[in-house]
Amino acid sequence: MNAPKNSRKNILDLDMRLRVAYNHDRGMIEQLGDYKQYVQSVYIVPNFNVFPNSGAVLLKKINWDRYDEEAGWVIRELKKSEIKTYLLLNATNFDPDIVRGYEISELRKYLRKMVKEYGLEKAVIFSIPLAQRIKEDLPELGLEVSTNAGVDSLEKARYWQDAVDIEGICVHQRLNKRIEILKQIKTYTGLKLSAIVNSFCLVECPNEISHNNFCSYKGHSSPAYDCGSVIIEKLCPPIWSIIKV
Repeated sequence: MNAPKNSRKNILDLDMRLRVAYNHDRGMIEQLGDYKQYVQSVYIVPNFNVFPNSGAVLLKKINWDRYDEEAGWVIRELKKSEIKTYLLLNATNFDPDIVRGYEISELRKYLRKMVKEYGLEKAVIFSIPLAQRIKEDLPELGLEVSTNAGVDSLEKARYWQDAVDIEGICVHQRLNKRIEILKQIKTYTGLKLSAIVNSFCLVECPNEISHNNFCSYKGHSSPAYDCGSVIIEKLCPPIWSIIKV
């Protein structure tokens, strides 16, 4: 019997799975095994004492001196359900000496510990030069390009692919509804493509670069710089007042 024409497909029918944020929720990690058919991976932030991040919540109560152990626990728990853990190295604003002196950097020591001791397998990254240094040092660490890198064309995707051994790309949000470009990138690169589907950022935001830099500096997502409060409020105050409520 043929399925009704109006039947809805779920993400499994579309050969898609989710990546979700850890956000320091141990209870969620303990329950994810029951949903592993839907969840492919979880992303976690790096130790903020070592490297900033952009786009994930950092709680004030985090003990950064013990955070590596917490991250190691997350990795181990998820492996029991064959769920991958991605470390966010997606900050757009960080000390360039980390790249220039990568061999003696705290980031290198940190990543080697996360990979060798805790079993980290994946990372999301923004910078091509930093990605090259990391891949040379830890070839077993799978790298995915962050949406913060702004990959919105085949040309940009190929630049990355030619420069670094990457596994996939989280495309820029502007491509979410530009199916032809997504097909083009997939066809000519063969890379795994990801998309952010729960972003509340402005479409074609004119302040995107500053926003990402401020978020990286602050180590938090929206509170570091809220485009909505300075742009939407000016353009449509009644709508913004409803959103805030």
